[in-house]
Amino acid sequence: MLLVIGIVALLAGISYPAITAGMESVRLATACNSVAAFLNSGVSRADRRQQLVEISVDIRQNALWLRSTMPGSERKLVLPQGVAIRAVLPPLTTGSEAVRRFVILPGGNIPRFGIELAVSQLGGSKNFIQLFDETAIGLWINRDDIPHTVDSTQGKFKSAALDTDDRFQFQFTEPGEYPYFCRIHPKMTGSIIVQ
Repeated sequence: MLLVIGIVALLAGISYPAITAGMESVRLATACNSVAAFLNSGVSRADRRQQLVEISVDIRQNALWLRSTMPGSERKLVLPQGVAIRAVLPPLTTGSEAVRRFVILPGGNIPRFGIELAVSQLGGSKNFIQLFDETAIGLWINRDDIPHTVDSTQGKFKSAALDTDDRFQFQFTEPGEYPYFCRIHPKMTGSIIVQ
């Protein structure tokens, strides 16, 4: 009986990290999709309703806001527990990065920026970058203390192993969705959307 309990405990100990890593990967993918939909709704509001739209990203509160010139049109997206906004790209050269604001003008150029999201349980970070023009550069930075890679599932790009603070970039020339994964940790996935 004690042997059976020991075997069950061993199996649970072996499979638990894989199960939680898979759940965290799903949580991150869901958060990335929510952020993408939220940002796209701001772009749509500016285009369709011809309104100035402000997008605010607050790292401390782990939230994003959309505000427009129409009264009562403020929307807020709070990221789920375990998923955090790690950085807003490009980084500022001076001042605090706690709250970043971007403005979308009706009929104007859309600002290019990225939001880096991380899952605390995985120990590694995933980048979500929303790119708005047809010639854009995706940038990945490994903020983890173990190596990761960035490999396109479509074979469009492939990085070497990235150590802590190493960078990989790729220039996207066509609109579309570009899914990617870590060759070392295949359950770690993400997607770049170029519009």
